[in-house]
Amino acid sequence: MKHFLSLLGFLILVCFQLLGEGCAKLLKLPLPGPVLGMFFLFLALFALKPLYNLLSFPAHFLLRRMSLFFIPAGVGIMTLLDRIQAELLPLLSILILSTFITLAASSYVFYFIQKKEKAHD
Repeated sequence: MKHFLSLLGFLILVCFQLLGEGCAKLLKLPLPGPVLGMFFLFLALFALKPLYNLLSFPAHFLLRRMSLFFIPAGVGIMTLLDRIQAELLPLLSILILSTFITLAASSYVFYFIQKKEKAHD
């Protein structure tokens, strides 16, 4: 029975990814399908509490092997190393700028929430 529930959990995860991919393609959204699928999964987990127990084992199984998912990206970087070196300055500029923008936005949100909590107390 445990194996069946584990398989069912993996099937549910794949279905949410498929749902996200389908919505992204059908509605021509500028978001990747897996991101939409994760959003739908978040909503489902929020609405259906028993779903958490069903997805617990498959989620932990995948998270323990997360490093394997980065191998294709590493191989892609190695095969495109010449192009990356040619575009190194723009890539580094974008990386540094986006880091500072993210840091500023996160700081502002933290400050805003902290200010709101103090006003609430």
